[in-house]
Amino acid sequence: MTRVAEALSWSGVDIAIGMYCVYMSCNQEGGEGEKRRLLSESSAKFRLEDECGILKGREVVHYEIKLQQFPDSLAGYLNRCIEWAFADGASFVWFAFEGSFDFEHILTEDVANQIYCICGEDGNTAMALEDDVLLSTEWAAVVAKKRELLLAM
Repeated sequence: MTRVAEALSWSGVDIAIGMYCVYMSCNQEGGEGEKRRLLSESSAKFRLEDECGILKGREVVHYEIKLQQFPDSLAGYLNRCIEWAFADGASFVWFAFEGSFDFEHILTEDVANQIYCICGEDGNTAMALEDDVLLSTEWAAVVAKKRELLLAM
C-alpha cells in the first residue's frame, strides 16, 4: 500500500481526503449537483482564516471528504473534484494529508511529501500518488513552483 493510500485510510473506518480550494471570495454556492455526487453526507467544509495575510485577501476552504471505500481510480476521483472546485469558482486546488495545513507552509518544500495533488489556475494538474514520486526532490520542486504561482496570483 502506498503512503497516500495509507494516509487516506488511516482511520480504518472511512477514506479521508483533504481538499483545499483557494477562492477570491467564499460566497460561491454553485455546483451543488456535482458536489452531492462527489462528497458524502459525512463530508465537511471549513473556511480557514488567513490571519497572516499570506494569500492577500483570498480565502481557503478545506473540504474534509469522507468516502466509504477507496475510489476505483483515485486520480480520476481527484480530477472530478478539481473540475467541480473550478466550476464552483476556485482558482487553485490541492489535496494534502490530514494535519499538514498551515498558512505559513502553504505548498512549501518541507510539506511537499504530504501534498499529493495540485492544480493551479493554469489548469495543469500534478499528482504524486506513488511513493517514489511523493518522496522525490522533483516533487518538492513541483510543489515549490506551484507555491510561486499561488502567491503571484
